[in-house]
Amino acid sequence: MKISRFLAHIDSMARQNRFEVEIFQPKIPLRIRGMRVSKAAIPGRKFTTEAYSEIPGGPARKYLQKVEYDQDITVTFLGDNTYVDRQAIEAWMEYMYNGDYAMKYPYGDNGYLGTVVLRQLDRADNAIYEVELIDAFPETLSGFSLDTSSSAIQTFDVTFGYRYWQSSFENEPANSILGALFKK
Repeated sequence: MKISRFLAHIDSMARQNRFEVEIFQPKIPLRIRGMRVSKAAIPGRKFTTEAYSEIPGGPARKYLQKVEYDQDITVTFLGDNTYVDRQAIEAWMEYMYNGDYAMKYPYGDNGYLGTVVLRQLDRADNAIYEVELIDAFPETLSGFSLDTSSSAIQTFDVTFGYRYWQSSFENEPANSILGALFKK
C-alpha cells in the first residue's frame, strides 16, 4: 500500500523545463515576461559559521556569522526577429549610466534597481515555488555569434546581480507544520 501511494506521487514531481521569469524595472518602466527564456537558475544561500568553545579545550560549537547569497544569476534568452527582450535589457543598462558614462546611484528617485521573479511551474502551469531577486540589475549582457553554417536559434545571456532573495511556496502541504511555517 505504501509503495503504491509513493508511485502515485512520482508523476507529480517538479520538472526542470516548467518555469517562467518576470523582470521589472519601474523607472523605465520595463516589464519582461520571459516567454523566450530557455534557461535560468534558482539561487542558493549559505551560512558562514565560526567555531567557538566556551571552555578552553572543550568541544566547540558553531555559531552563525553571516548569510551569503549566490553572487549572480544568468538567464538565457531566445532571440526572436524583433529582439524585444534584448532591446529592453539594453535600455535598462543605458539607464544605469549617463551619456558621459557616469554611473547613477542605485537607490533613490533615479535608482536603477529592479526585480527578477523566477517561478517553478507544475504541469498545469500553476506556480508552485517562487523566488524574487531583490535590488536586481543587469551586470552583463553577452554578445552572440553569427555563423553562416548554423541555423540554430539565436540566444544571449543576461547576468543579474542582486542584494538578496526571498521565496514563497504556492503549494505548501496542507495541515502540516511545513504548511504553517511557509504560509507567508
